[in-house]
Amino acid sequence: MLKTFLHRELDQKVHSSVIFLLASFIAESITILAYYPYDLIKSRLQTSNRRYRYKGLIHAFKKEITENGIRSLYKGSSPFLIMYSTMISVQFMVYESYIKFIKDRSVENFYKNEVFHIITASFLSGAIGSALTNGLEVVVVTKQTEPEKRIMSIVKEQRFNLLVKGLGARVYYQSIQSIVFFSTVTYVSRLFNVELED
Repeated sequence: MLKTFLHRELDQKVHSSVIFLLASFIAESITILAYYPYDLIKSRLQTSNRRYRYKGLIHAFKKEITENGIRSLYKGSSPFLIMYSTMISVQFMVYESYIKFIKDRSVENFYKNEVFHIITASFLSGAIGSALTNGLEVVVVTKQTEPEKRIMSIVKEQRFNLLVKGLGARVYYQSIQSIVFFSTVTYVSRLFNVELED
């Protein structure tokens, strides 16, 4: 619906990849409101639970809300919003631009080799999206586990490591996740006779 609206309003003014980017960014910005507290708790459980002493997910939520208030569940959410929205937006933009490019060249070729094109587009979108936002992810995880640290001090401390710290694992993880996500969405959308790019 959002993409349709943006196409109608902006189609003649900007490239379709910008519309894909905008639609994805807006949608992800809204979903983060519900998603972020889970990511915060997950990061703390995985990396610094000696400090927080959570017994599990439910205990973590109760402890944070009773001891620090509901706002504590959104500590570090600003860099997360920028990182996550940008990564997902880039993923969708790369995926949809690739599929559009192949279809514009030859629709028959696309459908003849559809599985190959979906996997290629998915892999590239995951790899590019995660590589471009790796530095932001390092800042996000550091802010989640050490909320008292300022962003600029994290940047000064990490320097070049922002770009490469955990990059291989992140690119691999996001690429596989992207393949599973886009393949599933494509299959489900076919059940309802809808194209993902619509």
